[in-house]
Amino acid sequence: MRDDQKRQHVKQLVREAAFDTGQECPTCHGTGQVPGGRKVIHCFAGSSGADWDVATVLALIDTADEVGWVSGLAGHDLAVRADGKLLSIQVSRPPQDGGAA
Repeated sequence: MRDDQKRQHVKQLVREAAFDTGQECPTCHGTGQVPGGRKVIHCFAGSSGADWDVATVLALIDTADEVGWVSGLAGHDLAVRADGKLLSIQVSRPPQDGGAA
């Protein structure tokens, strides 16, 4: 798979793994959430983790020095190296890329 194809494939996996933070339900009187919030995905950068906006992660993949798969902690199998930093993203390695079926 060519590098640009690999990056597009990985970006699709990120989109699929992302979650919607939800927004306040307009009819629940503050007791519920409905879809339509930020789309985020969990990432580790070194020893600290946080939810990142999906758009930020997708842009990082486009400009990263390296994109690949590792056996990460708690499903953080996508590794992206950019600007000298390694980011572990919560995307499980798919079977066709050597992950568990």
